[in-house]
Amino acid sequence: MECHYLYYFGWYVLDYLENFLEKTTGKMGAIINASIELTKIDKSKVFEKDGRKYLSVTIAINDETQFGNNVGISHNQSKEERDAKDKKVFIGNGKVVWTDGVIKLAEKEGEQPQVSGEIVDDLPF
Repeated sequence: MECHYLYYFGWYVLDYLENFLEKTTGKMGAIINASIELTKIDKSKVFEKDGRKYLSVTIAINDETQFGNNVGISHNQSKEERDAKDKKVFIGNGKVVWTDGVIKLAEKEGEQPQVSGEIVDDLPF
């Protein structure tokens, strides 16, 4: 029964967010419907901050579709795990259900855009 509740709750939240974003900003990049299999979560990956519990995940959007899904969700890997070439632990999947065709890279507020290391000396003085 709990899984059905989470499924419908997820649809409700996505619908609410979609309407909110369209009305307040008029801008959106994509909407993804996804599910996480709770039994696959490695409890050692859950961390606490400010009295709340979090799980860091990596969400990958693929060009190819497999079994009707093109989104994979896995545990974040530490640098040591990546260096050791540990296999990713996939805990969920999903699909892109809407996109405006543009997904932008996230930037921290107040952060200057990155510039290339190329120096161009075209100043007239």
